[in-house]
Amino acid sequence: MSRQATPRTEENERRTLSGYLMVTIGLALIALAVFFFLNVGAAGPGALLYAVPLVILGSFVLAGLCMLQPNEAALLLHFGAYEGTDRADGLRWANPFYRKQKISLRAQNLASERLKVNDRRGNPIEIAQVMLRRQQAEAIIAAGGYGEQPARGAVLGGRGPARHQHGHALPVGSPP
Repeated sequence: MSRQATPRTEENERRTLSGYLMVTIGLALIALAVFFFLNVGAAGPGALLYAVPLVILGSFVLAGLCMLQPNEAALLLHFGAYEGTDRADGLRWANPFYRKQKISLRAQNLASERLKVNDRRGNPIEIAQVMLRRQQAEAIIAAGGYGEQPARGAVLGGRGPARHQHGHALPVGSPP
């Protein structure tokens, strides 16, 4: 049985702009649009030609905001394609067409249930598995999903013959 080679996915560090600056710009654009809209009578109907695009542009700027907490990162996905990872915390701004998938950078413990199995000699033993993981962007992109992949992997990773008895390893081909 041969395994297929999986393509290597590397994390691409992407720096985003300060969100505070972009909030100021977005609100200034909307305030300017409101000013033009309120002065339609004095300036004439041509003021609406300025007001509508300014509201759209201001909304576009505000749509790119994202808040990141400490020990949190954002995967930047452009129509489903991985563009990069932003690890800076605080209010950030990225392209509004990017989908910002937040991931935790904290280490997580995952403990499997105890399983009672028999070793090759028929002796009952209990086995369990504790997995410590730290979620990385390349692992999420390589898995092709954003669900709880480690839980399934921990259960499958604990399957297989028990090759240890009382602290001594049994050779794979040894008789019971």
